Amino acid sequence: MRSIGVAFGILAVFLAPMAVPAPGWAQAPGAPGAPLPPPVAGSPVEPDGGGAGLALVLLTLGFIVVIGAAGKLVDLRRRREEDAVYLESQISDVLLRDPKLFVLPIKSTVRLPTWKGSPAAITVSGQVPTPELRQVILRTVEEEASRIRSDFRIEDRIVVASRGTRAA
Repeated sequence: MRSIGVAFGILAVFLAPMAVPAPGWAQAPGAPGAPLPPPVAGSPVEPDGGGAGLALVLLTLGFIVVIGAAGKLVDLRRRREEDAVYLESQISDVLLRDPKLFVLPIKSTVRLPTWKGSPAAITVSGQVPTPELRQVILRTVEEEASRIRSDFRIEDRIVVASRGTRAA
């Protein structure tokens, strides 16, 4: 929503000067109301100012295209964030359903890049008492992620620490 407001603000800045007529006469040779001299052959500028109108139309169309592209990019980013939240919640749910893993302080975070061809980055962090539980957690996360997506990578940040010590 914010980007759309910014886009309209930029468009208003460029279109506002056209809404207020500038006082003064056109810079034409001769007195006001005098006939204009005929245009020179091969002159790129028409005597009625048609080039300015075309430039205005092209500029407006350019802004519309830029605003549309920005809107598509924002929508793509929003959808990727929704997909990441969904995958993260599914992984958390499966870890909470397992009675052996329920009591462990394990956290999973999912990041999805904006571009579709990039894999999801799943970061699993926390502290477990044994290496076996660490492997169970990683296997569980991998199974759940592969059920939802085919392209992902798991970043293992699980610390194995005995119950008497705390990891830094």
